[in-house]
Amino acid sequence: MQANSSVLDIERNCAAIDRAAGKAAQAGAAVLLTPELFPVGYAPLRVRAELDPQTLADIRRRGLFWNGRLFGTRASFVTYLKAQGATYTEWARRYPAQATAFAKHKT
Repeated sequence: MQANSSVLDIERNCAAIDRAAGKAAQAGAAVLLTPELFPVGYAPLRVRAELDPQTLADIRRRGLFWNGRLFGTRASFVTYLKAQGATYTEWARRYPAQATAFAKHKT
């Protein structure tokens, strides 16, 4: 992924990752690499001074962390599953606790 992030605009940056992950998965990719500090924006001194550490925990709770990847939306996770040859329904049946927790944080 080649993109510029917005400093401390986590919602916008994570949405950009979701869009890029969806496009990459549709093209057959199993992994998406992002620029360093992309979710928070690359401005280390500003991030250190202004970012509430609780925000990072909130990012993780908003999405699904699965197989070392963070999925911010159900759509991005479904795209990932399709690329793996599976469906969300199959996954949810196999991992009901994770599916329930993920559903609680989605709109």
